[in-house]
Amino acid sequence: MKVIYFIDSLHRGGGTQKFLVDLASGLATRGFNQTVISLNDNPDPLFINQLEQYDIHVRVIGKLPILTGLGILNNILWLKKEKFDTAVTLLFVSDIIGRFMAHMAYVPNIISSLRARNINYNFIQRWLVRQTARWIDKVVLNSAKMREFAILEEGVPENKIHIIPNCVKVENYSISINRAEFRSEMGFFPQDFVIGSVGRLHKQKGQDILLKAIALLPQKDIHLLLIGEGEEIANLRHLSKKLGLEDRVHFSGYRCDVPRILKILDLYVQPSRYEGMPNSLMEAMSSACPIVASSVDGISELILDGVHGWLVTPEDIQSLAETIQRITQNPSEANRRAIAAQERVKKCFGVEVMVNAWEKVLFQTIMNY
Repeated sequence: MKVIYFIDSLHRGGGTQKFLVDLASGLATRGFNQTVISLNDNPDPLFINQLEQYDIHVRVIGKLPILTGLGILNNILWLKKEKFDTAVTLLFVSDIIGRFMAHMAYVPNIISSLRARNINYNFIQRWLVRQTARWIDKVVLNSAKMREFAILEEGVPENKIHIIPNCVKVENYSISINRAEFRSEMGFFPQDFVIGSVGRLHKQKGQDILLKAIALLPQKDIHLLLIGEGEEIANLRHLSKKLGLEDRVHFSGYRCDVPRILKILDLYVQPSRYEGMPNSLMEAMSSACPIVASSVDGISELILDGVHGWLVTPEDIQSLAETIQRITQNPSEANRRAIAAQERVKKCFGVEVMVNAWEKVLFQTIMNY
């Protein structure tokens, strides 16, 4: 089968980009002929290398060619010539432009994968999504919690929806490190209680909520390590200073050694306002980190409160602070839940499970054409 993927960008630090690499590389081992189109410029060489190792071609259009329309026209002509069986679109711009190009190029089957409950779309964005939804044959959600949103807000027919959870390569997080040495290298003292959170610095991810919760805690040896990049960096730095936390909030930027960093954390917090099924949370589960997360969307499908970690109401700063306080006082219970979370992700969210499900959907789409 010949598959073309459209993604907004192949920039580093994105969960959707990691998902694409896992899916495409898994399907490549099963004989799929695949190409990725990145709409934005400056793809991360790491993603390019990972894809090309599996003979997956990467084609970059760029913002300017898209804005002028030439990039869209040229790629429609190219798509017609290449005769792909199926197009898969990922993220907002690709859902709009990718669907349009695939439709105009007569690609027989179009699948969109909605990665999150995008409550931040404005009226025009929502209208564009609904207008182009008529061209799709199937929609893959990574969380069952998103079903109603996809139907009501994105105009997706219920009979076109498939649920395929995200995956994680658990073996990548089963590593041994010198914990004390690496903590020291990262600038922490042995007595410090280190909280970590991985993800884009974006309002969706709720890092500001976490900062405000930590400011309510009486302990002064609690540190926060924020791993990732994003447009909220200046606001978060300002907030940490305003709250008197500038010496205890550490902005590490993008890191390629997240599996090592997760091993030095005493607690992982995912304070998202909305989500799909966050890869970073699954990585923390794989590393057996104690976890606190907001009870939104796919998070509540990963974490059963009281079993695999703690769930709190989204944007409830007081509840988050009280939960963190309780965990600092009960490390044995935190460890018990962390081990249960690790076992859950091993059993239910492996790469093979995800690739098998996608392969089934892709073949069903072809057979229904």
